[in-house]
Amino acid sequence: MNDAPAPTLANETPPHGLINLLALLAALTAANLLISIALHPLFSPDEGRYARASQLMLETGDWIVPQTDDGPRLQKPPLIYWLQAAALDAFGNNEFAVRLPGALATVGVMLLTFFFARRQRDTLTGLIAAIFLGAMPIVMQVGRLANIDPVLNFFWVAATFAGYLMLHEAHDGALVNKKWRWIFWLALALGVFAKGPIALLPLAATFAWVMLTDRARWRDLMLLRGLILTATPILAWAVIVALKHPQALQVWQHQTVDRITSGSDHDPEPFYFYLPAILIGMFPATAMLSVPGVHFKLAHVKAELAKRDVRAYLAVAALVPLIILSVMAGKMLTYVLPLAAPLAVLAACNLRNLLPPLPPGEGRGEGGSEFERAANRDANPLTPDGMNTLAVVLILAWIGVMIFVRVPGLMQRVKLTPDVQAALHGAIWPLGLVAVLGIATIVFWRRAGGKFIAVGLIAISLNHIWLRTNLYIEPMIAASTSYRPLLDSIAAACKPEDPRIALMGIVDTTVCFYVDAPVPTYSMMNEDELAREPGKRLVFITDAPSWAHYAAADPTLNARFEKVMDWNAPRRALVVYIEKPDTAKVRLTHSLSGKESGSARLTSRR
Repeated sequence: MNDAPAPTLANETPPHGLINLLALLAALTAANLLISIALHPLFSPDEGRYARASQLMLETGDWIVPQTDDGPRLQKPPLIYWLQAAALDAFGNNEFAVRLPGALATVGVMLLTFFFARRQRDTLTGLIAAIFLGAMPIVMQVGRLANIDPVLNFFWVAATFAGYLMLHEAHDGALVNKKWRWIFWLALALGVFAKGPIALLPLAATFAWVMLTDRARWRDLMLLRGLILTATPILAWAVIVALKHPQALQVWQHQTVDRITSGSDHDPEPFYFYLPAILIGMFPATAMLSVPGVHFKLAHVKAELAKRDVRAYLAVAALVPLIILSVMAGKMLTYVLPLAAPLAVLAACNLRNLLPPLPPGEGRGEGGSEFERAANRDANPLTPDGMNTLAVVLILAWIGVMIFVRVPGLMQRVKLTPDVQAALHGAIWPLGLVAVLGIATIVFWRRAGGKFIAVGLIAISLNHIWLRTNLYIEPMIAASTSYRPLLDSIAAACKPEDPRIALMGIVDTTVCFYVDAPVPTYSMMNEDELAREPGKRLVFITDAPSWAHYAAADPTLNARFEKVMDWNAPRRALVVYIEKPDTAKVRLTHSLSGKESGSARLTSRR
């Protein structure tokens, strides 16, 4: 029997190859965000609304008041429309252009996360935090959307990180770092100009941190000057818009006060609505978090606050906005996206405490940061061992995916065509590599000297999941169930004439963007004739129940239109009816009087 002592973590040093591997995987994750935005069509309703408004901003030249086909879109400030319109001008009317601002903002958040974690600890912590962030389902899905949330996320996270640096990285005898204070308030100002008052939640978190740690320092925030800076851009825009469109005041009340107090146009949700979204949507970081009362004693919280530990700050930066968002009546899953970056850094710090220090020159240099911990696990017995949790969850997730694709009833619920269902089986199997790497992670993590290998295997697994999902599986599913290929098929069926697209009994905001024109909706509203445009064939995109309903009220529909194709949309089967070539031509009508004189009409409502 060998009585020699087992090597300790303190004697291990991470190989340079691990640093290089994690840097490569983090870069692949960021590149994946940018590449995948062009691989699947826009989602309805939000992406369609933002894309069409940005398209019209570019076409009309009105850069102050965003427009839709129904009139002014006053719900949000114009920053997101400026960014998307500029991208459309540079890259044309396509998904890549309208999603580019959000994707770049998400890549920017990954960089902010890396540099902040590296500044506080070392390079390895920064890379782990960036990979944790890029691997989160909520980041990979919401962070690529053509809406305001990814852009708001960038300014929110910038303000969160700047808030800590402002208070705890002063130099030359100063009590506060003035450079980071101006960055803090500038980020808040841009966040408010992006989405309104919700962007002030980082200020609430920073103020709560000051009250918990050193109340006398609240004056260092310079609240009055900062709030003036924050409010000036949004108020200037609001005054200009309100003078042109007085109804904007009512819209803004609906978007702020009503949404907070009554939920406005959102369904009421319970207080704990966001907890499942965080646990699942922010995995794998949530597998590495420390829970008070479970992984460490509650009395330890006060000690961490007294030391002004950055991990305590990150916990406050996540919990304070979460509590406020949970109290608000109006809830959406995208609201908690900005909490992902603080949790990623917090989880990376916890994982880093289980690993030995980097060799000299790899991190920030001598001394480390104020929350430097002993590398040996025995010195931190209450730190959660989350790497095994990561591995087990990845294995179970792969098993769940395989069950899903093998149960016909589950596959049918997403309305996939038979050829896509068949192709999906082959596309899923390579994810079995995740299970193999997960098992290897469990084995190496428990071996002396194997923790760095385990970290590398988990990083490879997470990147493999998202690279394959976003670059192959998601486009294959989305492309077969979207309006983009459907409109291409309709254009081919209408040749040599152009189609005049109309919707019947369904609503989809992406169609207007793809046809670059208003899309009318058929409704029984008593008009003389069916509106159409000369030289174009009228096409209805509908579903079987809606067509049967309107055809029963107007029997001439079946005589003048023919069914040309079926189409599967997510959770809904569509049909397409095209005007017959020999149908008697009716003149174009667009009644502005609203008089009752016929059987049906087309209205240009969304």
